Amino acid sequence: MTLFLCEIDIDDQWVRWVRAGHDPAMIYDPGTNSFDELGGRGLPLGVFENSSYQTLSREIKSGQIIAIGTDGIWETTNPDGHQFGKDRFKAVIQAHSSESAAAILTCVINEVDGFAGKKEKSDDVTLVIIKVAHGCFLE
Repeated sequence: MTLFLCEIDIDDQWVRWVRAGHDPAMIYDPGTNSFDELGGRGLPLGVFENSSYQTLSREIKSGQIIAIGTDGIWETTNPDGHQFGKDRFKAVIQAHSSESAAAILTCVINEVDGFAGKKEKSDDVTLVIIKVAHGCFLE
């Protein structure tokens, strides 16, 4: 089993995370129109009894969007066998970045579903979208 665990401190403006084999979360900054991955190393849970995990942290800024998703999003294929991909995933977030977190999430899921068409997905599609502002979560 993979895991991505993060803790967000809005008042001090940082995010701290640990990855256990899960795809990195992404932070989109509308101000710079750029994405960064919340990377790090760590095996999936249960691979070895005494596995160690790397804790990382970074500053976050008001207006940034944190996206934590499963690979079922970007690995969804259309009837022609092409993958949805991370570039398309990022483009949906960019295009809807001024909307609420709930709206961004809905747009991503709708785009993935539309891309797949009637083809059944072979993996789960799970997504968390967080928009932050100093002192509070926007959603």
